[in-house]
Parts: sequence; structure tokens; C-alpha cells
Amino acid sequence: MRLFHLIDLPSDLTFIRLEDRFRGKFLETLKEVFGTYQKLGEFVNYTDTGIMDSFRVKNRFTKLSTIIKLAIFLFKKGYRNFNLNKIEKKIVAYRGIGASLIIKNPNFPLREDERMIRIFFHLLGDGYGGKYGVGKPYYRNWAKELLDEFEKDLKVFGEVPHIKRETIVEIPHVIGYILEYIYKVNFESHKSFIPPVIFKLPDKLIAQGIKAFADDEASVEDCRIRFHSSNKNLLSGIRNLIIKKFPEFSGKIGEIREGWTYLRRKKFIRYSFTILSSGLKLYYDLIGFSHKGKVESLQRIIERRKRKWARRDKNITKLLILQSLEN
Repeated sequence: MRLFHLIDLPSDLTFIRLEDRFRGKFLETLKEVFGTYQKLGEFVNYTDTGIMDSFRVKNRFTKLSTIIKLAIFLFKKGYRNFNLNKIEKKIVAYRGIGASLIIKNPNFPLREDERMIRIFFHLLGDGYGGKYGVGKPYYRNWAKELLDEFEKDLKVFGEVPHIKRETIVEIPHVIGYILEYIYKVNFESHKSFIPPVIFKLPDKLIAQGIKAFADDEASVEDCRIRFHSSNKNLLSGIRNLIIKKFPEFSGKIGEIREGWTYLRRKKFIRYSFTILSSGLKLYYDLIGFSHKGKVESLQRIIERRKRKWARRDKNITKLLILQSLEN
């Protein structure tokens, strides 16, 4: 499991709030080293009043890049009590740049577990990661169980304030900033892709990512599962991920095909690939769905195929018995 420390985050887009007592000691030590608040402020492009306010005013947030620069400076001077690993344990809240919802009691370092992976893939699918100065990040789906799961998964980032409606969960900008930064992707619908680092993750995490994407962007049909997207590059990444991480699907997954769909009376290209009927049980066992309706549909198809083959085997056995009697 990878851990993401402060140094791994988008430092110019992230603002943190430190524990009051620790923040006071931090400022005292900096004053001792620099001699004056003016010199300290100049080091991080603050005024003397600005740097004092950053550390003294209650509930004040400071840009992460400023904290990192000061911590590294003190560490080089031999002040080991202010290294970044210790500082991240003293963070009580963080948020994104500008007017952004505040996440309290963060879990630093952030853990790349199933929750983070599901959130990431949902934002690639039926979500939006957000952009600075543009709309809020959100996840949209009609299935209540998926919204509930997404809501619980947010705890990987701490106590996350969010707005939950019937079909959507809006989340703080900083989550989108962090995920875009650590995975080096663009969440815009036609620019997103599966980053190379995802292919290096354990199979268990990748299965959760594919499942989250399929919950949003796949349909269970009579004898196949169809993945679809208007973003061919993203869909190719999902298909390659399945093939490379789960070689059992060799010969059981179709090629990407081009089709059409209509949205608001406009015609758009839509791409798709399928898990063939021979791979349905395998998909159910290795990946599956969280979407209740899709799980139930897949179970019915698998059970129907099982009964069909059972009848076939029974008929073959009966035929063999009759042939043996004739001989």
C-alpha cells in the first residue's frame, strides 16, 4: 500500500491548519533562527505582519508550500522536531485554495487503499474531479448503494464535509486536486485516461477500480457485460487493465467498437467493449459489482447458463446410455 505524505501533495493548491500549540512553537523557532519576522517573511514572500498572522491567528490556514519550505529549512539547520513527518501528524484540518470546504481530522499520510481507488475511478466514470475556479467535484449515480459507498469511502481523507442529494455527492475541491496530482491525470471527460502507475497496483486494488468504473459505465446484457464510454482512450485503458492484470480473460473479452448515442437530441460517438459470455462467471468471481441491480442480473445469467449446461450434460449422458444399450 502506497502512502502519500505532505511532500506528495499539490502544495500550491493545498492549505493546512496546524495544532495551536505546535504552530506557536513553530513560529518561535523560526523567529529564533531568522532573528526578525521581516527576514522570516521575506524568505517565504510574506510581510512581517502576514507571516505572524499565519501562525498566530486562530483557525488560520497556511499554504502547504510555505510550510514545506520552512520545515525543510529548519531540518537542515538541525531542528528535527519540525520535520515533515512530524508536522503532518499535527495537522487538524486542510482545504483547497480559495473558498473550499474544510476537511477536519485528516488521516495523514493518505493511504492508497480500496476507498481511494474507488473514488478515483468513480471520478473518471460518472464523476467530475473539478478544476480551480470551475465547478465543484462530484459523483453522480442513480443507485443509492453506490452513493452510500462513495460517501463512506470519503473517510480515507478524514472528516469530509459533502453535499448529498438524491443522485449526487458534491465533495471539497482539494480531493480533486490531490487525486489529479498524485495520479497525473486530467478529470475532464475527454482528456482522462488510466495512468501508468495504476497498472503497478496489486490486483485486489485494481479489481476495486474496475468494479467502480463498471458500476458507472457498464451494462449487464443477456449474455455479456458491455463497458462503454465516449472517451476511447479511457476505455482502452480499462480494457488493457483487465487483460494485463487478469490474464484469465484472454479470449473472453471483445475488441473496442465504435457506435452512436444521442444526448439532448445530438448524436455522439460512443465506444464499447464486452466481456463475452464465457467470461461472465470469471468476472463475477474476480471483479463483480457493487450496483445491486447489476449484481442480481449477472447472478441470474450465470445461474441460467449453469442450468442450461446441466440439462445439456444430462441429455448427453442419456444419449450415451442409449447408444451403449444399442450396442
